[in-house]
Amino acid sequence: TLGIPMYASELGTLADIAGTLRRLGQLAGTEAAANARAEAYELRLRSLRERYAGRPPLRVFYQVWQRPLLTFNDRHLVMQGLALCGAKNVFGALAPLVPTVGEEAVVAADPDVIVTGRAGPDAPDGLDAWRRMPRLKAVRQGALIVVDPDTLHRSSDRIVDGLDHLCARLDAVRAKR
Repeated sequence: TLGIPMYASELGTLADIAGTLRRLGQLAGTEAAANARAEAYELRLRSLRERYAGRPPLRVFYQVWQRPLLTFNDRHLVMQGLALCGAKNVFGALAPLVPTVGEEAVVAADPDVIVTGRAGPDAPDGLDAWRRMPRLKAVRQGALIVVDPDTLHRSSDRIVDGLDHLCARLDAVRAKR
């Protein structure tokens, strides 16, 4: 009603990020820069997909938050990215995009790897509860991974930076097996 142009974007897949970059470039009159950024993003995604294709799958629990214990389902961009790394989400089939799970469910799933984000360099990593459960495969194998949520949890082309790092960390877990 005020005559102010609006643009809304809802990203459902990793591919949508490149499309949104291109659209924002059109709207801002910076198409060349936006197209270059989108192409670089697509190239890096393709590279990750090719590099990790055929790797032995790892069953992953991704802890978004401790209390309540939150995770992502397979529709979430982060988990789509982890699938590129050869990871299988132990809670991927749950209906909510960000479901609440119980510690008992994680113990029953017995993931190969537990991943979480840290709020800052001095913040606790949120993995202490799992470290006290040595019967968990991820704990026994030292497969507790802390990532930078500023790259992985943002719906931007920066997600590929976080995925690159996480895929390498998952590959290090595979190498130990």
